[in-house]
Amino acid sequence: MKKSLALISLFFLFSCASSDLKVHEGKHIYSLSDVSGNFRLEREVKFKNNKLITRNQILNPAGGDSKVLEKSVTLSQFGTLKTKKGPLRVVRPLASEFVTWLEGKKYTSRMKVDLKTKTMVVSSSEVKEQIIPFPKGQQFCFFSQLPDCLNLSGILQRASENPKQGIGLTVIWDSFPFTPELYIGAGRNLFSTANFKHDGRIKNRIRYILEVDGQVILFHFAQDHKLAKMAWISQGLTIVPPGEEESGIDNQ
Repeated sequence: MKKSLALISLFFLFSCASSDLKVHEGKHIYSLSDVSGNFRLEREVKFKNNKLITRNQILNPAGGDSKVLEKSVTLSQFGTLKTKKGPLRVVRPLASEFVTWLEGKKYTSRMKVDLKTKTMVVSSSEVKEQIIPFPKGQQFCFFSQLPDCLNLSGILQRASENPKQGIGLTVIWDSFPFTPELYIGAGRNLFSTANFKHDGRIKNRIRYILEVDGQVILFHFAQDHKLAKMAWISQGLTIVPPGEEESGIDNQ
């Protein structure tokens, strides 16, 4: 009974809270590069009625007309959990839709939380339907929604206040079940246990480390918690504002 208490709390002891949150709404443009080339990342964020909606598109600008290579929409709900240490800000996942093109073929994945069974119902172009139970935990973030989820849940603030202590969370791969085809060495599970911690300051930015599936992803945030840069070293993947010069992996 005690083992499932945190998950039960996530679904049933959920309340709205806090009007002083700063969510970076609007459309944000980044340059994305990996081993296959240079691309354009468009992120659109909306926050209304405690619902967080994030739309991502990766486009290939080569040849004039931008071609969409990957896109996703994720929906989550902000609230607080009642814990022994007091209210805990959380972002509860609700649903997502993911589309990618691999070697000219379109792949789709849709998922939605079933509150009654505490499961994620996933349907994709490969499998009609999979029902996957949620693991134990309190903090959950869709992968493509991580910058917004980390900010809204207060994880960024808590990691900065306790730089020697990592914060546990669960990453939900909205690219599931195609994650291994997209990222080298990535796991095949929908849920991955992760650890997030503060890693100092570089100029006017704050750097954090996310360890997930044996890999390291570096996040740089501005003072106002807006995403400034992301570097997934093992994938050779970086996301930066347009025109920002890259100075090599050692300075990520």
